Amino acid sequence: MENIEMQEVLNAIRAELTSNDPARQADAIHRLGTVNFTSEAVVSELERLALHAQGEVQSLALAALKLASSQYVKAQKADLPRFTRELILKEVDKWETNGYVESVQAEVIRRQYDFDFGPAAPKAIEPAAVSASVPAPRAPAAPTVPRPSLAQTIFSETSVKIYLYLGAFFVIAAAAIWAVVRPEARLPVLMAATLAFAAGAVFIKKRLPLPSFVLFIVFSFLLPIDANVIADSLNLSAQGNEAYWTVVFVLMAVLWALGTWFYSSRLFSVAAFFSLSLAVLRFGEIFDAPTDWNVFSMSISVLLGLFGVRLLQAWKDRKFALPLFLLAQFFQFVLLFVSLFSVIENNWIGSPPSDWTASALTWILAASFYVASDILVPFVLFPWLAAASLFLVPWLALSALDAPTRVQIAGYAVWGALAALASEFVYRRARPAWIKYHFPLLALSLALFFISIVWALLEKIEYGFAAFLATGIVYTVLHISRPRWYVWMTALLAGLGAYFTFYALPFMQNTDVYFGYKLLGASLFLLIPELFFKEPLTFARAWNWPPVALGVLLTFFNLLTASLVPVANESQFGNTAVILGTYTLLFTGYALRFKQPILGYFAAASAALTVVYTLQHFERDWWLPALTALAVVYYAAGFFLARREETKPWGAMLVISGLALGGLVSALALTARKETGGWYALVIAALFLVEMFTRKNGWLEIFAESILSIALILILNDFNVCEISPYIFGLSLLWLVCDAVFKLTFQSRKLEFAAKIIGGALTVAAAVFLTAELASRVSVIYFGIYAVFFAIYAWLNKNPLIGYVSTFFLALTVYFGLEAANINEWIFPQIALATVYYAAGFTLRRADKTKGWDSMLLFSGLGLGTFVALLAPSQMGGLEKSIPIAIAATFYAAEAFARKNIWLGFPANGLYLMSYFVILGELKVDEPQFFSVGAAALGLLQHYLLRRAEQKTAAFFMGMVSQLVLLGTSYIQMINTGELKYFFLLLFQFLAMLAYGIVVRSRSLIITPIAIVVMATLTILYNALKDLQLVFIIGITGLILLALGILAVVMRERITNLAERFNDWDA
Repeated sequence: MENIEMQEVLNAIRAELTSNDPARQADAIHRLGTVNFTSEAVVSELERLALHAQGEVQSLALAALKLASSQYVKAQKADLPRFTRELILKEVDKWETNGYVESVQAEVIRRQYDFDFGPAAPKAIEPAAVSASVPAPRAPAAPTVPRPSLAQTIFSETSVKIYLYLGAFFVIAAAAIWAVVRPEARLPVLMAATLAFAAGAVFIKKRLPLPSFVLFIVFSFLLPIDANVIADSLNLSAQGNEAYWTVVFVLMAVLWALGTWFYSSRLFSVAAFFSLSLAVLRFGEIFDAPTDWNVFSMSISVLLGLFGVRLLQAWKDRKFALPLFLLAQFFQFVLLFVSLFSVIENNWIGSPPSDWTASALTWILAASFYVASDILVPFVLFPWLAAASLFLVPWLALSALDAPTRVQIAGYAVWGALAALASEFVYRRARPAWIKYHFPLLALSLALFFISIVWALLEKIEYGFAAFLATGIVYTVLHISRPRWYVWMTALLAGLGAYFTFYALPFMQNTDVYFGYKLLGASLFLLIPELFFKEPLTFARAWNWPPVALGVLLTFFNLLTASLVPVANESQFGNTAVILGTYTLLFTGYALRFKQPILGYFAAASAALTVVYTLQHFERDWWLPALTALAVVYYAAGFFLARREETKPWGAMLVISGLALGGLVSALALTARKETGGWYALVIAALFLVEMFTRKNGWLEIFAESILSIALILILNDFNVCEISPYIFGLSLLWLVCDAVFKLTFQSRKLEFAAKIIGGALTVAAAVFLTAELASRVSVIYFGIYAVFFAIYAWLNKNPLIGYVSTFFLALTVYFGLEAANINEWIFPQIALATVYYAAGFTLRRADKTKGWDSMLLFSGLGLGTFVALLAPSQMGGLEKSIPIAIAATFYAAEAFARKNIWLGFPANGLYLMSYFVILGELKVDEPQFFSVGAAALGLLQHYLLRRAEQKTAAFFMGMVSQLVLLGTSYIQMINTGELKYFFLLLFQFLAMLAYGIVVRSRSLIITPIAIVVMATLTILYNALKDLQLVFIIGITGLILLALGILAVVMRERITNLAERFNDWDA
């Protein structure tokens, strides 16, 4: 019962707290401590008493704010994370310490945020003394809150609401089903139930507000069911039925409106609006109104809904009226959606003028609706929606009057002009409620003018010209009245539309004006006036920069089309030259007017294009010398201007223009394979070199080398060189020679590494092409040049690493030289060259005076020797093929001893083994033992050396591999042949391996041979017994296993001792 009546208890406590009697207030606070629930309103009263009461009541209120129920209410309202609240509490402590807030105020603020920072206060509330100076200590972390009991869950407020609302749903559903299933007794039962619920709702309202509210919901929703039963029994006509339901829905709207007031319920306000809308819809059906008029009548009901929102806001607050407001917005959206589709249908099938009138009124009411919505709940989109709702009004209104097309076009233009003027009017009124419609109305006018222009152009070109002109005039007037760049830009765009449309008017169709000239005239009209103004061009000047911006766009478009059109129509070269020449003068004027050398780049580019198209117009193929001369003129003028401080920026512009033009001309000459173009490229390269050395500009190095490369390619092409390899060979030398020269003559290089990379890549490509494309007698010359050049290049750079390239190309020179002389035995000359490399490096290292060069020669010898050794087995010949391999192995062995590096023994032993295998192969030896014994011997030698070097892991690996190769070969031969001689050979090898293992104290060299011998013995035994019966074999095997098991148990201690003895042995 206590849970059911908790709302009444809280109301009584709140009434006592709001009284002015301190005794009653104290008793109410003590009573609050005896219950385990509270409300937001009660907590608010406690905070008020904690701040403004005196004496015991203030202390009790502060203590009550720490109750678990009060903390629960604060937790439900909290929307800040714990970390943020901790920061706030720290700031409150500082405020209290510094005297910014009083102690009581600080405590109340803390209660707002510390609801989960400490344990709740006990239920019995005692007065709390508040310190005036020392802040309250921070409470420990809150313990885990126990879960509610079953009884608390069942009788909680949430559970009660679920019971009530779910029961209400079931009652309403049962009633609806009853009305359908049992027609003979439905009306009396339904009426009785309806009256019972109504009486119950009224009688328990004061004592049980929530159940009363639910009973009223049941009662109100039973009424439409009762009305439906009554309608079925009356047998009304169609119009009578609509009138009947209109009255029912009006009464329901009134009833739910009263419920809104009686229960302060937002649900009933929404239901009342919904019922009123249905009543309006039914009222239209009485007269069989078309869709457009029904939508219009519903629009009126939506406006009435906003009136209800206004009343609810005045009675309660905006939050209370928000659901009704949102539902009205949704209804308005649906109505406009339906109206739009209806208008489309009317336009498609044709409709009477009255339907168009209804649609126009609907959209006007929509604009009014959004204006009213913005007044009630200001929102940024409402003014825009109000303006958008007026977009279709001129078309709908003129369609209702059956106006012709030209009148409708004019109507849109007039409506746009009115919207623009209205925009200016609301702005000048300077009222906050009006000024927010300034931009929406201006945007509406733009959309209306746009539709007028498009429609006019589709109908007749004269209409389009008039629409463009009218739009430009209207926005020009607006701009004159109050300058704004976006209005002026729109006016200029409309003026441009009128300008271009003018050429399409009937009386202008016989005049053939080149389109580029039209663009030229428009751009000059926009750009030339700025040349005569004295003020700087800034965005603050709304009159100036929009025409300049449009003029720049038109100029860019004209330059683009003027450059592309002659490609498809050669007769336009002259027109293009005139346009580009004019723009050259314009760019020059702007550069001088604004003292901006950067604009001079456009003038320089336009002048170059003018020269090109002028020569094309007169059919003169002089563009290469002409542009080269122009580049030289640009550079020379800039070179001398840059010497004076006041003209230095202009000089830099001309220098860069000359160099850029020269580079472009060189690239075009390469693309066109122009005869004698290489010599012009040399002139351009000279410009880059002059600039590079005079200005100390290291960034120009790549450009100079690139243009020199173009010159080389074109000169070689003039000499009819057809193969690719001479080109790449020449380019590689060119880049590397330039790199060497610049290293000696130019200090501040920026791209030295890039030049080396490019030269190296070209060298690699040249080597590939020389090998694949040219004959050996020719390739040997190129490779010889490379060998000599890279030796000198390495010496100049003092970089031994480059010496590898020289030794590589020397080896290629020897190879191709032998091939040119028809000598196929190349491995001996190459191994001899490798020996020379290694011997020279070894000698230099002993001298210890040429750091780096000795290593280069040593590794060159090792690399070349390894390469020859790896390829030697595949060459023609006999036993002599093993000699180069052995020599290469000797290189590694000598290096291993010289460096005392055991790891170099691996390649040495590997190559010695390869030489041994080659000898065996050439002697036609096919006995595997010769191969395995040699491999195992070298492996064990390496194992011994690795042990001496204390490389235990590598030694273990080599030992395992060696014994597996040796013993495994014998075991496999024993199995394959079945001959006992291999078993005895295996025993001999086992004893040798075992002896070596004992000598070196290696467990792996003892255990593994024993395992292999045991396995071989078992194999022999199996082969001897394989003819016996299977059962006997299985029995014997079992006995052996049992014996081994018993032996293992008996000898366990001895086996353990044996393992301990092996612990100090290597693996």
